[in-house]
Amino acid sequence: FLLGMCTAYICRNLNNNCNYFFYLGCFVFFGVGVGETIGPVFIRFENTLLYSLAASLIILGSYSINKFQKIKVNSLLLLTGSASYSIYLIHVPCLSILHRIVQWTGIAEVVNTEIIFLVLCLLCIIAGILFFKLFENPAISFLHRYAKKFYS
Repeated sequence: FLLGMCTAYICRNLNNNCNYFFYLGCFVFFGVGVGETIGPVFIRFENTLLYSLAASLIILGSYSINKFQKIKVNSLLLLTGSASYSIYLIHVPCLSILHRIVQWTGIAEVVNTEIIFLVLCLLCIIAGILFFKLFENPAISFLHRYAKKFYS
């Protein structure tokens, strides 16, 4: 948490292009993963701290790239990113309902499990995006309008 707060503070006050942090973070993240896989096992706290540091560097570098180099991003990825909280909120009930449908219809005996998994994931993402478009986005817009009237 503290590392995230420090990263947010650095991002807010960033004046130079620091995209090399992205590559450094990827290198550290990959290095720790390889070290866990083939090397001696570190103490779990140290691994968590190293992964956190790597993630902070990746976030800092990504923010820097976005701020100073303006990269074109696919609109579907932007929509998925905007709806990520809704996807997070809706995926468990959606998976529960879809799992029951799969069991009830007997699809699991006919279709490969990996295919079912991919389809369920895709349907959960679509459900999360619909939830975002139909509920979260209108609620946020309403609250912004209400806050402007109330506080101005």
